[in-house]
Amino acid sequence: MEFEKISTTTLTNIQKKLYILNDFVRQQEDTLKVRESTFIGSFDKIAKKMMKVYDLFMHRSPKIQGEWLKFVVSLDSSLERSLKQSVKNTLLDLGKHIIGDKQR
Repeated sequence: MEFEKISTTTLTNIQKKLYILNDFVRQQEDTLKVRESTFIGSFDKIAKKMMKVYDLFMHRSPKIQGEWLKFVVSLDSSLERSLKQSVKNTLLDLGKHIIGDKQR
């Protein structure tokens, strides 16, 4: 659920209105701070769950430790994909606002 939350996050908050540049920049910075805290919260939840699960495997054989490491690497890849999707969503949203409501 946390990976999904990250991947569906847009890092900007642009509304259909005319902005004064300073107001626009401030609003985007404020939005980014909120999104950053959401990401940090998700990361903390993931890390805590992983540490709790690792307790089950901590004193097992090297083979099991190796499988655990493979699992962690796969989770790292999933997190990276989620972060990339968030950036992609943000860029698509920016493009939509730059182009406007015109047909593409």
